[in-house]
Amino acid sequence: MATTRISQIHPSTASQKGMPIEAVFKFLFPPTLEQPESTGRLDLLAHFGPVDDEGFLRAGMSNRHRICDHEIKKMISSMNESLLYELFARPKDTVEVVVKEILPKAVSHCYTEAEIRRLISPVSADHENRLPFREIQDIILKDQRRKLLTLIHGGNITAEIRKQIPFQNKAQKIMTRILRKKKLIPQQEFLYKTKLLQGNACLIAPIEMQNLSSQLSNNILLLRGVGSVSDKWDRYCALRQTGAASYVNTRNSAPTDAFVEGSKAGTAISDLKVCKTLNGPLHAPKVSTFPPKKQH
Repeated sequence: MATTRISQIHPSTASQKGMPIEAVFKFLFPPTLEQPESTGRLDLLAHFGPVDDEGFLRAGMSNRHRICDHEIKKMISSMNESLLYELFARPKDTVEVVVKEILPKAVSHCYTEAEIRRLISPVSADHENRLPFREIQDIILKDQRRKLLTLIHGGNITAEIRKQIPFQNKAQKIMTRILRKKKLIPQQEFLYKTKLLQGNACLIAPIEMQNLSSQLSNNILLLRGVGSVSDKWDRYCALRQTGAASYVNTRNSAPTDAFVEGSKAGTAISDLKVCKTLNGPLHAPKVSTFPPKKQH
């Protein structure tokens, strides 16, 4: 297959005036594919681009051939394989097993549209909404080299997908199956009420009222079940972040020190900006940091 090289880009309109942004993303995310290889297509754009105004890579005599999707898929695999061998800089026989292990990870990686826009954000479009190919090419090639070197050094270029922790526990369901029985024998009645109190008394009364045994014993009978193990409804959302700061009824005063504001958790604070800072996962002052350490 005849393709264009980086040093010999065909003198087309796209290379002279730049590539239209719409054409670039049409090539990266073609409407004919549901899950395109966006990262591989982005690397191909740098090696064999630019694309024309319709979002196609060209090849062949006078660039009359539009490279098809199945050809692009083969080119992505072949390009990554050859680049991995080049980066190892060792005889092919000695690193062939390692390359075959790394290659599927390099090929399967896919950027989202937002990630690609963030990657090429240093390059600004002209008044015709066209991107200069040379500048885009440098950014993509550096990013491709970074990804492959990360894989060679044992890293991971794909974010790990964390499975959601189920709201209910299978062991808890097994241990409390007596609570779902319709009929109980006299010997099971005491065990039934004991398990109800142990699991639900804390949900209907604070700790200082746990000595009201008769009232608690009557009210726990009115509680509904917590749902099945496969239930996706979070029944414990109200119990989380009970000490979070609130911007309702804010004082609208100048913000004070973060530790001073953090000590007022659960009360009105200065303004919305301070509330977001305190409740954020990275900036919320912890209880163990109060009072702040003195600087020597």
